[in-house]
Amino acid sequence: SVFNIASNLVLPLTRDIPLERAAFLPNMETAVTLLHDGEPTLGERVIIFGQGVVGLLTTALLSGFMLEQLVVVEPNEFRRNVALELGADIAISGIMDEGESSLREWTESIPSGADLVYELTGKPNVLNDAIAVAGFDSRIVAGSWYGKREGKLDLGGRFHRDRIRIISSQVSTIRPSMLGRWTKSRRLSIAMKMLEEVTPEKIITHSFPIDQAGDAYALIDDKPDHVIQVLLTYDSEI
Repeated sequence: SVFNIASNLVLPLTRDIPLERAAFLPNMETAVTLLHDGEPTLGERVIIFGQGVVGLLTTALLSGFMLEQLVVVEPNEFRRNVALELGADIAISGIMDEGESSLREWTESIPSGADLVYELTGKPNVLNDAIAVAGFDSRIVAGSWYGKREGKLDLGGRFHRDRIRIISSQVSTIRPSMLGRWTKSRRLSIAMKMLEEVTPEKIITHSFPIDQAGDAYALIDDKPDHVIQVLLTYDSEI
């Protein structure tokens, strides 16, 4: 409830920004970083694997670009529908071998593949699906944090032949080619502006008082299909 922190590490908020919206600032900064690292270009086909909070914010930002197609891949139907509301053109389940809106159906309809792919599921093996849908000389941005999890990555066959690039993205640093002009404070200010554009508080699905935090975690564990963003709230401000 109370933090002792150096003043230079504190970011003042203007009084006109709702606290619920401000809670999304760290994840929005991550989404901004993902766009900087992926460099989406006019008319490209972009696929995002994973529509958790970061994935949804990335979808919302990319929907403002003049892309040929913005596709999201997410097994959770609830999150797919939210992604469509945020501007995705197509939302598919990710199943490679069945269903009317399968990933296989998309890849067969677009033989040249995607120009830019984001892997935001947190599952290392999904990088193989990202490679499968990527086109010649395309970019795959690995924005997930895998921690100690390992996955078997298939880099044979078309990965080398099609010159596919896998780009690591991490919000703790600025993209090296931008360091001459960008600072973390500049990127953070852009993320703050994007909060006003996207108004992400609309994807808050649940709110719990801090003393019921255990119930919040139980909900995430027991009913993940119905949860996107959960907030812990406090009765008073200091």
